Amino acid sequence: MIKQRALDIERNQNKPLSKIITLTLIATAFFVHGPAYGQQGKDALSAITALLLLDDAGSGVPSLLDFPESITYSTTAPIPTLQFNNTGGTTLTSCTVSPPLPAGLSLQISADMKTCEISGTPIGAQSETTFTILAANAQGSDTATVALTFVTGTISLSGTITYDRIPATSTPVALDFASIVQKPARFATIELLDNTNAVLQTSVTDATGQFAFDLTQNGLVKLRVRAELLSTSGAVYDVKVVDNTSSNALYTLAETSASLVTGTGNRNLNAPSGWGGSSYNSIRASAPFAILDSIYEAMGDIIAVDPVVSFPPLVANWSINNAPTSPQNLSSGAIGTSFYGDGNLYILGKENSDTDEFDGHIIVHEWGHYFEDKLSRSDSPGGGHGDNDRLDMRVAFGEGFGNALSGMVFDDPIYIDTSGNNQAEGFVIDVESNTWGNPGWYSEGSVQSILYDLYDNVDDGVDAVTLGLEPIYTVLVNGQKNTAVHTSIFSFISELKDYVPGQAVAISSVVSGQSIVGSTIDDTGSSETNNASDLSNVLPIYTPITAGIANIVNLCTTTAFNNGGDSNKLSNYRYLTFSLASSEYVSVFVEQSGISYGDTDPEFEVVQNGVSKFTGSTADVDREYADGLLSAGDYVLTITDYNIENHNVTAGTACFDVYLDIAP
Repeated sequence: MIKQRALDIERNQNKPLSKIITLTLIATAFFVHGPAYGQQGKDALSAITALLLLDDAGSGVPSLLDFPESITYSTTAPIPTLQFNNTGGTTLTSCTVSPPLPAGLSLQISADMKTCEISGTPIGAQSETTFTILAANAQGSDTATVALTFVTGTISLSGTITYDRIPATSTPVALDFASIVQKPARFATIELLDNTNAVLQTSVTDATGQFAFDLTQNGLVKLRVRAELLSTSGAVYDVKVVDNTSSNALYTLAETSASLVTGTGNRNLNAPSGWGGSSYNSIRASAPFAILDSIYEAMGDIIAVDPVVSFPPLVANWSINNAPTSPQNLSSGAIGTSFYGDGNLYILGKENSDTDEFDGHIIVHEWGHYFEDKLSRSDSPGGGHGDNDRLDMRVAFGEGFGNALSGMVFDDPIYIDTSGNNQAEGFVIDVESNTWGNPGWYSEGSVQSILYDLYDNVDDGVDAVTLGLEPIYTVLVNGQKNTAVHTSIFSFISELKDYVPGQAVAISSVVSGQSIVGSTIDDTGSSETNNASDLSNVLPIYTPITAGIANIVNLCTTTAFNNGGDSNKLSNYRYLTFSLASSEYVSVFVEQSGISYGDTDPEFEVVQNGVSKFTGSTADVDREYADGLLSAGDYVLTITDYNIENHNVTAGTACFDVYLDIAP
């Protein structure tokens, strides 16, 4: 009875006959000595039978597992010891192989006597061959197969790197989680690591996300993709995406473990979005690569018109903790909004609040500020803004340019910013729209409409011109960058008409369509007539001034366009210009001459070609003074009231007498 039970157990587990016999003999011996123990003996027999079955792997016939995929080795280096997984009996007595291994390789029993292993350095190439390994011990034997290929030179490892991209839709405004697509991780840095995470090789994916490594070593390897764009020749760039809430750690995508190069040597990696159907429920690995790809989309367009452009380094800071909260604390994720500053982008990523990683137009808009800062020029003081605001002209151009550039880069004028619960809210801007609430030289809506219409190949309204990106780029990095006055739509259009004189009439028509005098436009907007319905405090845009107490100029700042407390709106700053024929020691005096609110704290800055030369910014009431040595050239003197800058005034006008003195 016991013999039959043992046989049934063994047959159910498909064990070799030699193991059945061994177990049966042991069980029989126990039965002969066991009846005196009654039921305890039977229980003990059951327990020992189970133990014997569990221990069978160490005392029975070997059971080797096949290698499911072929392995390729190079003849230029030793192979890592190749061991066969033995799930059966151990204490092997022999290991043999058929057909014979290539010269330089040997088969032997492992040091612990548990399995067979192949080691050595192969000599000579050999096409894929299936080798049969026979492992034997006192109880029996078993075989396993492995397909090996030996090449002289290198082993090829290739594949494609992708990331999940979640499309943003305009109707409704939302991220469309039902339409996630895998996009190539273009031109990303990819590393080949060994099983200790040491970097063996570094390469770059191509425009389709593909990569290839040629291995001269034999061993376990794994892939790691860095959220990085890096080029040191041709077009030069260095872009990284880091976690500003985790010591600026670089984001990477990596295989979980190292393994041999098998089969066709093809490995693919995809960075998943982390979306679980109703919320993010796993690592949002694709976000850094989505940001990186939008940045490359912008850089790629620039490279197409300037193949040897050199982009200064850029760091994009993104975190799932980056939220639209204040006060600002960048290391904790309280960033307020997505923004650019000093070589860094900060991108929102807070789920159910505001995430911008898949809002490509947002990324490119902020990259546009980086472009202005590092390759062109922006004199904008920054601050809050909207399409229908009447802004300081420097702000209007910078923000309008950022919006227009995003449309140019994606060839899509529909600017989408998603936010809210499940990323299903937000707003849309059509940057090509020709209709804005307060059109003019102080409107970012007007600026973006003008710039996009000059770029695109779709004629609408007064738009009958298609310049493409090259003229716009060339003017931005030359004429606009070097203008003697502040950067604005005036300086840009004036330089653009000089660069493409054959299109001057068509350009003027587009500009005039936004309530800006286009036909006689110059850097200073000297012929501008749009005063935003303020007869006293808007025009002229620049007021010339010469040295001498007899040449006092009176100008007034106003908060009429401030929306209740901003400090970057139309006529919050007033501008004067002067020129020097030679190097001079210049003193600037500003004194309050009339006001509709309390005390003033005038401030000023002397600027040459966008570079500050000296400022007056003491806390003196109603007057300011400063001086400095200036070289020959053209200058802009910008004045304001610190009470406006500091948001202390919500409504009112302050007038100032301004004069210059040149030391004898």
